Amino acid sequence: MVDCDTQNNGCGGGDSFLAFEYFQQYYAETEAMYPYTGTDGTCQYNGTGTGVLVTDWTTVTPRDAEQMKAALSEAPLSVNLDASAVFKSYTSGIFADPLCGNVHNHAVLAVGYGVSDDGVEYWVVKNSWGTGWGEGGYIRMAIVEGDGICGVQMHPLRPIVNI
Repeated sequence: MVDCDTQNNGCGGGDSFLAFEYFQQYYAETEAMYPYTGTDGTCQYNGTGTGVLVTDWTTVTPRDAEQMKAALSEAPLSVNLDASAVFKSYTSGIFADPLCGNVHNHAVLAVGYGVSDDGVEYWVVKNSWGTGWGEGGYIRMAIVEGDGICGVQMHPLRPIVNI
């Protein structure tokens, strides 16, 4: 994605909708086939891939934490968010910074949700910046009503694939 999807901005930011459109034309590849480096590079896609294509995608009800939880109980979701300076500086804990905006410039993967010992609900989100960022490459984001922290609840998507 970072090297080959010319509609997205590589390490400068990504969009789930554009990524799914890319995978409607090109087979997904495993990490072993095309190692992720976390830097912009020259596309080395050879056309073989896994045979997996995105045939369509569904939108989970926007701004609805309960619907997002229900969808996450079945599969991870692609979400877009605002990866502003406050998001970039995350190291650990439940991220709830109200200064994070909702102008999307980064695509990530929501993989689950939980509740802290003191009762704070949160999303578990996998980032693409490597294991040195956040909690081993993940962030726990507080679940709040509406757009969500950094706009994480605005456009949750689930790809539909050909297998």
